[in-house]
Amino acid sequence: MKRQYFETVSIASGFILAAASIVACNYDPIWNVLRIKDELRGPSTIALSLFFLIGGFILSLRKRNESIQYLLQTHSSAMEDILQTHTSDIEKQLNTLNRSLPQKGLFAVFSCDEAHREIAKAIKKAAVALNTRVLVGETTIGLEPRHDSLKVWDRAQAAAMRAGGLIYRDVISTGFRTQAENLAHTFNECKGLYEASCINCSIAGVPNFIVLSYKDGTEEVWVGWVLSSGLGFDQPVFCCAEQRFVQMFKTWHSLLFEAGERISQQATQRPLSEG
Repeated sequence: MKRQYFETVSIASGFILAAASIVACNYDPIWNVLRIKDELRGPSTIALSLFFLIGGFILSLRKRNESIQYLLQTHSSAMEDILQTHTSDIEKQLNTLNRSLPQKGLFAVFSCDEAHREIAKAIKKAAVALNTRVLVGETTIGLEPRHDSLKVWDRAQAAAMRAGGLIYRDVISTGFRTQAENLAHTFNECKGLYEASCINCSIAGVPNFIVLSYKDGTEEVWVGWVLSSGLGFDQPVFCCAEQRFVQMFKTWHSLLFEAGERISQQATQRPLSEG
């Protein structure tokens, strides 16, 4: 309302002053004071009336422009608030959706030997390894000649524990007990830590796994090796970095480890030779 009033007054004032300047053309005292010659009265009157007329319109337009800028700023701030609110809502919905979907790198599949060699490389960068070596009953799988790739794994584990301070926790079945006691003796005074827990396994078969927690904070789990009287090491192995999946295996390992019988680091068995 104030803007419209100012615009009306500006335009009206311009018209009034323009008309007054035309009427003043015949008023001699003004021209005598201004010392303007008679032949210049006409052009001066026209110029003055145009000045007042245009000036009134300019003032009106300037006020309108200020009002438009104010409205734009007001609506712009409102639009920014609305946009920010909707953006925040969209981000929350996307985060919720992201948490409900598997993370990237869901599964990678390896042969047994490939997995052993990849794990041997990965152990060098790991801070903690949670491993299981569980076979069913009194099978002879634990006594079979070890794969060359398993020897690579063993050497990498030994190097990481001696030099890198790797914490390595084993959950084993009775078929691997002697091997675990030898490892406990071998790594008793190294920079890293070896711990083992022996469980009794009476079911048909369970998947073995190893969870690797790296020094940069990332984690992954390798799952496979269902060992039984009819199955050996030659099976597909799956690697997954999906954090909820990894956490499930960490929890499972913790439960198994606590349920078993601890292998003493003071075991006096003959140390396991490397390679």
